Amino acid sequence: MTRNLARGAILAACLGAFSLRAEEIRTTTLYRTGTLTKSVGSANMIVRDVLGDATPEIVSAIPGGSAFAMSYNGTTYRDTWYSPNIGCRAVTVADRDGNGINEVIAGGVTNYDYYGGGGPSFLYVFDATSYGPEVAKVQISATEAVTDIAAGNVDADSDLEIVAITNTKTYVFNAATLALEWTASWGGHTVLIADLENDGQNEIIIAGSDGTVLNAYTQTFKWGLAGGFGSCVAVGDVDNDGKPEIVGGNGYYSGGVKIVNGDTMTVFSLPGLNSEGITTGDANNDGQTELIIGPNQWGSIEGYSISGTTGTKIWSINDPEHGTMGMTVGDPDGDGKNEIVWGSGWTSSGADSLFVGNANTQTIEYRAPDLDGWFSQAIGDLDGDGDLELVIASASTESGYSSGSLTILDYATRQFVAKISVPATIYDVAIGQVDADAAREIVMLGYSTIVVYDGVTLAKEWTSPASSISSNGFAVRNIDADPVDEIIYATTDRKIQVLNGATEFIQFTSGVLDGYIYDLAIGDVDGDSILDAAVATYGGAYIFRTSDWSERTHVTLTNLDYRQIAIGPGHFAVSLSGSGIATYSGSTLTQEWACTSGNALFDLAFVTLAGQQRVAAALSNTNTLRLFPTGGAACPAYDTMSQPLGLGNYGGGVKIAFADVNGDGRPELLAGGYNPSITALGWNSEPRGDVNLDGLVTDADIDALAAYFYGNSHAAQPGADVNGDGAIRPDDLYYLINYRRGTGAPPPL
Repeated sequence: MTRNLARGAILAACLGAFSLRAEEIRTTTLYRTGTLTKSVGSANMIVRDVLGDATPEIVSAIPGGSAFAMSYNGTTYRDTWYSPNIGCRAVTVADRDGNGINEVIAGGVTNYDYYGGGGPSFLYVFDATSYGPEVAKVQISATEAVTDIAAGNVDADSDLEIVAITNTKTYVFNAATLALEWTASWGGHTVLIADLENDGQNEIIIAGSDGTVLNAYTQTFKWGLAGGFGSCVAVGDVDNDGKPEIVGGNGYYSGGVKIVNGDTMTVFSLPGLNSEGITTGDANNDGQTELIIGPNQWGSIEGYSISGTTGTKIWSINDPEHGTMGMTVGDPDGDGKNEIVWGSGWTSSGADSLFVGNANTQTIEYRAPDLDGWFSQAIGDLDGDGDLELVIASASTESGYSSGSLTILDYATRQFVAKISVPATIYDVAIGQVDADAAREIVMLGYSTIVVYDGVTLAKEWTSPASSISSNGFAVRNIDADPVDEIIYATTDRKIQVLNGATEFIQFTSGVLDGYIYDLAIGDVDGDSILDAAVATYGGAYIFRTSDWSERTHVTLTNLDYRQIAIGPGHFAVSLSGSGIATYSGSTLTQEWACTSGNALFDLAFVTLAGQQRVAAALSNTNTLRLFPTGGAACPAYDTMSQPLGLGNYGGGVKIAFADVNGDGRPELLAGGYNPSITALGWNSEPRGDVNLDGLVTDADIDALAAYFYGNSHAAQPGADVNGDGAIRPDDLYYLINYRRGTGAPPPL
């Protein structure tokens, strides 16, 4: 049930009328996604149920990015959870407090550096049934990056521990409380937990320049192996003698696999095996554990039976990509039989991918698409059935070797509908009615081209001829009150052009503007019911009346690359040189106020919240928002949204838009970037627990929240996050019931 809630629910309600003052915007993330294949597996890979639906998920992470979970839906695998961007370096899964619910535990680094970087590094705990922030967090090191984590009971108490390592140290945390229990001065690249001697006591195994085994019961060094276990290391009972062995491959630089008996500390090698990735498990379902290796260049994923000091290859699956980034064995499709899951491709310039293979048939069952991002998105009812579809566009695929891709999902359930491979890099996407048929259309802005797809058949309707179409400045709106939308875009020779939508026929071309065009927006700036076009250039800003494309104003500004512009009822806003922003009156077209934000701006958009119009500025370096009220003559106090909106365009920021996607009169925030997301907005001054928005927290709110979880209501709002943990889940209903019955505390402020 919680899995469906996390994907299918739309948070919605009308914002109450609050007095204007600067405050923090309360947010609840409804959906988040991103790339799934970049170096996937190198930050660990696990198959475990983290959604509470009794079906295992593939859990992994993108190094330097987010942790994620993928679920099998009966036909294919789809991402069903994506964490905020935490600079992830390692991930594991554990029921850390013994309540029967698995959580995703991740190690992340602030200011992530792929080559190792420094601190601070943190341990995060996530509930994968929502897109909320971490439920717990603790610092690992102030100066070093975390390199790996593992979960297990490593001492004499009854609690689970989380072991995190850096290059030089080991940290052991109580899993339930995240209290630091002890540290040790050994570090490396991989940490594992196993009972090597089969005596009921787990050891901590650390692989680095040397191999180290720690006795966590006595918090002492137990034994070591000079030269280390290998560059890729796993643990498992590969000889099926009842005691796990440490197995290590020598990675990219030389072949061979080392097998270490943890009870006798004896070592033997299997020479000649090509192993950049290594794991153990019963992948072919014969009841025996295999040694499983993956190639360091081209080759196959191979399973070996170990007897004595020899290994016999018993199955092989061709790996179509270069190198192996990580592997695990599990049952991700829930059919009762194990599969082998691996990632490969990072050691070449080509595609990265995640694979699910069947060792019995020695075939690949699934290959994840390599979506590179950057992502843009659009929401609309493509087929006219009253339900919304979500279109997510990836700028390119296959590590830049292939053009972009459009993925269409059912918005309510996030179930996969279709995928379209497009003929160009994608810079933006929109949904509109451009040809007056029953379906709406997907309109894609690509490299020097515009492509239109039918919203029902998803067939390509037409492609504009190669021309000087710019990658900046794009809108799909009905600007002339006929039955269809027009496609408005900028050209590389500093003009605005308009297509009639049904074909590639150009119905208008402007004169040459004063500089390269970076942005355009459509809106009624002066309230005369005629749409206007706002255009931002290197040298300034323009307002055109779209009925005849007459120029209403031209504002000359200090030159600025990537200038942004937004238009709303009665105002327009433009970014300024020196990290500033200015608003202008829509009636007089004169400046109202100007602010120096102190941060470079990546995008601007107007939104009306609580009856007050605001211009939202997406900050480049933090990917957060500032929301400035319009009107007045001086730089006003602004509201803030401090929760970052994921990873921007190579660190440059995220694109933002606001839309009432569920028709309840309240806008949601759509953010595009490398972690595209949809977020419901509220106010910190709104009382938590006021689910029905009558201004009071009463028993009626219990009924409203129960209808949302278990009835026919599809709407809630950030105030329904009663316990203030950043997500809306059934525990909020229980909290509210206890409060209203006098057996629990009031909701937090």
